Amino acid sequence: MSPRSHVQVGRAILLPVLFAMIAAPVAPAFGQGCASVLDDAKEQYTYGRFEEAIALLSSCVEDQNGDPTVRQEAYRVIGMAYVAMSMEMEAKITIQNLLDLVPGYEPDPENDRPGYVELVRELKRESDPNYVALGEEAEKGGGMFKWIAGGVVAVLAVVLLIGGDPLPEDPNLPDPPVLPGR
Repeated sequence: MSPRSHVQVGRAILLPVLFAMIAAPVAPAFGQGCASVLDDAKEQYTYGRFEEAIALLSSCVEDQNGDPTVRQEAYRVIGMAYVAMSMEMEAKITIQNLLDLVPGYEPDPENDRPGYVELVRELKRESDPNYVALGEEAEKGGGMFKWIAGGVVAVLAVVLLIGGDPLPEDPNLPDPPVLPGR
């Protein structure tokens, strides 16, 4: 084998190895704590690199002795990543783990993906048929308001139809102006 072919073989092996080293996620085992990994994973998630975000956070959610707040946020990001990738079964498992860790957890409709919010609420309803999500109470109460408002409008419509002219003319008002061309 010529020296030139050794260089080509070396490049053929070296390039994929270098790429793998650069593309591989940095795990907490390499000296980076889960809080820092969480920040990196959120950045990956923001840029649509969902698989990378999941890979970064996998060891953090498995660490039973880790900070519960960090684990909660890690489950949230992983769950939203699975929803974004349309991996519903994985998302349900992740969200159920989150709900086991934090039973009173509520998603944030302002900052979380709509599909994720609905999936969390669906799982909570499955475990508790009486569960009402935050904000849904106002929507239900809004239904009563709509009934009352509708009734008031109906009564006013009847009064207008039966009662004649509801607004008496004010004798002190001037006549309307005459429009040109009439």
